Amino acid sequence: MRNVLAVRQDNNGDVILTGPALRAIAASGARVTLLCGPRGAAAAHLLSGVERVQVFEAAWID
Repeated sequence: MRNVLAVRQDNNGDVILTGPALRAIAASGARVTLLCGPRGAAAAHLLSGVERVQVFEAAWID
């Protein structure tokens, strides 16, 4: 089993647009973790195929 870390530090809408790609990765049998910013965390928790969500506040994103 592979572990995949996807990173998306954008807003909710941008995180949602990543959903189909993350579902495809998960369908291949990989365990998907999504690292996102606080502004995208609510949407990240709604994505199917994502096993774990880590929130990281990047200093360069205001």
